[in-house]
Amino acid sequence: MNDTMSVFNEVFEMPAEDLADIYSEDPNRSCRLFTSGSPYANEDVHYWRDFLRHPCHPDLDACIQQWPEKPTRYR
Repeated sequence: MNDTMSVFNEVFEMPAEDLADIYSEDPNRSCRLFTSGSPYANEDVHYWRDFLRHPCHPDLDACIQQWPEKPTRYR
């Protein structure tokens, strides 16, 4: 569990340019980083989360090729 959390921290601490490669608001993109939440200006309390979504089923070996290349130990 600690190793997994460490890798996730590495992902979200990557430079903005690297994160921009995987950021997308397109819900049809199979591998994407996105933020959920209401429009910032319309919220009394600001609550949002960053997500990294990617396929892993039914064939992990095929899906893993779509995963981000950085950080290298993510794959």
